[in-house]
Amino acid sequence: MAEYQMVSDLTPWEEYKQTIKVKVLKRWETVDSNGKDGMYFILVDESGSRVAATVVDETQLSYFQHVFQEGVWVRISQFGLANSGWNDRSTKHAYKIILSQKTNVNSIRPLTDDPFISFVDFASVINRPYSHYYLIDLLGVFDKNIRDIVEDVGNDGKTVSTLHFRITNIEGNTLECVAHGDLAYYIKKKSNGEVLNGPTSICALTDWMVKKSINEITINNYEGGKLSRFLVHPPLDEVYNLRAKMWVNVRNLAHNASSSGSRNA
Repeated sequence: MAEYQMVSDLTPWEEYKQTIKVKVLKRWETVDSNGKDGMYFILVDESGSRVAATVVDETQLSYFQHVFQEGVWVRISQFGLANSGWNDRSTKHAYKIILSQKTNVNSIRPLTDDPFISFVDFASVINRPYSHYYLIDLLGVFDKNIRDIVEDVGNDGKTVSTLHFRITNIEGNTLECVAHGDLAYYIKKKSNGEVLNGPTSICALTDWMVKKSINEITINNYEGGKLSRFLVHPPLDEVYNLRAKMWVNVRNLAHNASSSGSRNA
């Protein structure tokens, strides 16, 4: 058997016998219906394949919180695998990793500098059906006309802080977005700062889900905002390229306006 497997090759028939090398892409805390604390992780290998992981042994929770820091690369062995049901699937992988007292974890050097962000164009969101279980990344210009945070009642009957906002692309197409909980307050705070009030206020939404109805498309955060992220001007080539295109458009508009004024003088 190879030294380690790729995430896409993981099989439950070989659980506790497989080894993977992955980056801890994201993590968030959970509480089950019995009030038991837990932890979820999104792991990604060097090819970009993702798999969810969770801690089932509460006595090991603090250990995995410590070693599974976002951004670190680890070698994992002696782990279980369980079906990842449609209702809670956060990756395309059919299984999720079960971390337990048996699991061995070692830090390793990064295998790649890839941030594992893959932006989807607005047209594909608007024109093609998406399963809301498969999360997407979006890049756009933040609409400064943001609404106030409101208290909405969720499907579970509990009240949750909710923020509605918009992002646009360079062609002027708009997507309606919805954030909840701490993420809603984070975005609202960012919207009050100078960075998101300029002419090129670019933001990235990572791991958000598309919800479609007959007359409406909305981009919603996942897991109440615990997994989804809102990044302001992240240091990515796509951001630099978009900003450059926007400045070209601004200059062209200014030039056209100046030319029009000269002809009308």
